[in-house]
Amino acid sequence: METPISPLWPSWRLVYTICAFFIMVAQQCMNNAPNFAILCMIKPSENRTSVINIIRLHDNCSYALNNAEDMVQDDIPHGELEWTKHWEWLFLSSYFYGYMVVQPVAGRLADKFGGKLFLLTGLIGQAVMFMLIPVMARTFYWLAVATRTLQGFLAGFAVPSIYQLYTVWAHPTERAALMSFAYGGYAAGSLLVFPITSLLCQTGWTMVFYVIGGLALVLGITCNILIHSSLDEHPWISTREIDYLRGGSDNNKMVPTIPWRQMITSCPILTFIITHICHSYGLIVLNLCLPRYLRDTMHFSLKENGYYSSVLYIGSITSRVIVMLLFSKLYRKSRLSLTVFRRIVYCGGNLVTALVILLITFLTCEQRMLIVLLIFVAGASIDVSFTGAYWISCIDMAPAFAGLLTGISNSAATLSGIIAPLAISSVVTEGSKAEWNYLYYSMAVSYVFSMLVYGNFGSSEKQKWGDFICKTSKPDGEAPAVKKY
Repeated sequence: METPISPLWPSWRLVYTICAFFIMVAQQCMNNAPNFAILCMIKPSENRTSVINIIRLHDNCSYALNNAEDMVQDDIPHGELEWTKHWEWLFLSSYFYGYMVVQPVAGRLADKFGGKLFLLTGLIGQAVMFMLIPVMARTFYWLAVATRTLQGFLAGFAVPSIYQLYTVWAHPTERAALMSFAYGGYAAGSLLVFPITSLLCQTGWTMVFYVIGGLALVLGITCNILIHSSLDEHPWISTREIDYLRGGSDNNKMVPTIPWRQMITSCPILTFIITHICHSYGLIVLNLCLPRYLRDTMHFSLKENGYYSSVLYIGSITSRVIVMLLFSKLYRKSRLSLTVFRRIVYCGGNLVTALVILLITFLTCEQRMLIVLLIFVAGASIDVSFTGAYWISCIDMAPAFAGLLTGISNSAATLSGIIAPLAISSVVTEGSKAEWNYLYYSMAVSYVFSMLVYGNFGSSEKQKWGDFICKTSKPDGEAPAVKKY
């Protein structure tokens, strides 16, 4: 008998998706805000004349030459921290040290005990750490680094936990759309954080941490009431929705023993991890460097920078809407297998991304608005490859270990967050566009390589060892039989 459909509106699975969306907004704001706030945290070490000379020396840009005095007056952040550039990049990268360590553990804990505890403990803990950063930064530099590292450690629980909760709170026919909307919180958070940070910097850089951290704390307390790890724990859910979710998803099924040998020798799983590492490298570099790149090479003022830095994420949100509205229909009409369809989508998105990034390297600040438009296109194409192709394939391949595998892949991909700041501080010593171009070349290479890997070996087929199992009772005291799904 076919399970009757439970309407999405109103439903508790929709409530969870909305909560997940705002949790991702908060997490991305706390992750990315320091990338912009650092511009107004640091005490300027160069006087006006030296800054003008650098602009004239590095960029043969008539706009910069004609407006240098005005830009310097408007653009120098009036900070108080006397940190070197190396210290700045080390502070920003310290988030990823903590994030990387906890990922595999967080994924397994979420798989075994449910995602709510780790998701909300991580969010609330992050908010507290984020609000402590100004005090620590003014007290001692290494205390700020340690606090930022602990924030990253707590943030590491979020993605595996959210991913795991979707094995409970989504029917397979709705999973792609609901997850696409929820992960849109990353794009929305990144879209909002730079303009908000720019405005808060005008009132003092500490307000960036107090306002964003305070809102995240309120969100965590609210979601603690609304989110539950299992259907049985939920006090208000209807029987109809329970039957609908149990009839199609992976609820109330046992997580089997981890098949480590099959997992680490599985070509599709290794492909997923390698793809995620390469795909994340470009996105992390852009997250870290875009505000500084637009200031140093495009010569936007601090206020303009806040808005134009968010263009990347406007493109990302645009692609999320396209994925939600069109991709299921396109897949059904294509008559292709899911694996082939996602390979085509991923390769197409990455090819566009690589070409756009290379085109940016040929342009100068004379065409700076064209560069802003290309950044928008790059944001859209990067996200189409992510949400429309490879990211969701993990839950298709191994639903029983979705949290673990996303944790492992995120941990590996976080190496990019450690390597990228070191590369930026080594390559970009004076801020010229020629220096920044080397980073763009590395991003293009990374996207082309991941395109070749996923295009040849990517898969969305469920792996035999990745199924849930459950026990079905036997009469007369017989041993229960294990049923595989």
